[in-house]
Amino acid sequence: MEEFNIKILREQLDFNIAASEFTDFPQIKSISNYQDAAKNFIDYYTKIKGVCAIYGFGDGSVPGISDLDFIVVLEDHYQHRYGTRYDIDFFHGNTKYVLFHSHFFINKALMEDINIFFPFYALKKIYGEDIPIKQHDQAELKLFCALRSLDYLIVRIPALFLKPILNKKMAIRKIMSDMNSLKYILLYFSEIVSINSEASIHFISKLNYLRSSWFKNDKTHNLSELMSCVEKAIYASYFLIGEIAKYLELNYANIVLPNFYHTLPPVGFRHIEGTTYFEKNWDAMSSLNRTIEVFHETNKYNHFLPFNFCRHLFLYVKSGDEFGNYINHRLIYRDNLKTADDFLPALKRAGYINKYIDFMNNKKIIGGAFFAPFDYRPALKKMRGEYKYSISKRWIDEKLKEFRLPAITNGGW
Repeated sequence: MEEFNIKILREQLDFNIAASEFTDFPQIKSISNYQDAAKNFIDYYTKIKGVCAIYGFGDGSVPGISDLDFIVVLEDHYQHRYGTRYDIDFFHGNTKYVLFHSHFFINKALMEDINIFFPFYALKKIYGEDIPIKQHDQAELKLFCALRSLDYLIVRIPALFLKPILNKKMAIRKIMSDMNSLKYILLYFSEIVSINSEASIHFISKLNYLRSSWFKNDKTHNLSELMSCVEKAIYASYFLIGEIAKYLELNYANIVLPNFYHTLPPVGFRHIEGTTYFEKNWDAMSSLNRTIEVFHETNKYNHFLPFNFCRHLFLYVKSGDEFGNYINHRLIYRDNLKTADDFLPALKRAGYINKYIDFMNNKKIIGGAFFAPFDYRPALKKMRGEYKYSISKRWIDEKLKEFRLPAITNGGW
């Protein structure tokens, strides 16, 4: 990837702070603010019947920048109670700021197998039972972690950093959080692929400095450093993609071989950020240029990745059930797929996600952060749809009574 460097990146994108609108500035907070927010969150959920444990990860190491992350573990027989909060919008002020995003809800059985879906290296119990989390050998754990990161890359990387630059609008605390996520993906893959490159080292160093020094410097300096960090995040993202593609081609080239592997058009995947296309002859410079061209021509975000990034998606499809059908619906391809080998970690992951989706749907947990990747949220849409329908039908029935007409039924008037 010698031809793709920071200098070329600067020529293609405008990193001038005068060109962008900045919102969501970090607020000065203290350790005690984080302790108070954690107490408010924990106090609420420990009073909910059926909550058997709360786990935390992340430590609020940079007050005002960091957030807090919780997993609320429910009994397997937990029954949803109307009025229970599942979203941080029910909290206010300091607590809402520190929590920053929705938190995770899961039942005890799924928590025991959490490493299949999201390998946590620093989980700590905060309240309740000790859940016996099943352990896996390091080789398998790395594969689960790699699959989780691949799913994240397909939708989020480098979209999370390119879109704010292209749109010239940047929510500061969010993009700093997103860059912190990229840092951990780089660290995860450094254990699998030799990616301790200058690109990733410079990005992580710049991010750590930005986070630790934000409240010590003036606004202009901070925004300049932020743009420099975003620039390095985009560069590190493309470098990471290239290194992972090489690794997958060497080690897992025969996982899935669709009939269209040697034909055009490329495979596509529709998601919340736009559409990702998977191509056999991928290179970073061409990918970036086409993303920029499509955005300027259509105001839509299309992203281009190596073909082998999509192979495990066809195993998700093969797993069937709700999640497999969801992936199949969003994939864009022409021919039937031909599976050469089953890649057991991908099938295990898909099976776990299907169980998790069933849990969230059955328990009517609306507003909690979903573990399921690719922004799968059918329960939310379905429940809100039914809720809207029930209100509108009742309102129409009342209006019809005023006009002395019979109410609407399934068969009509």
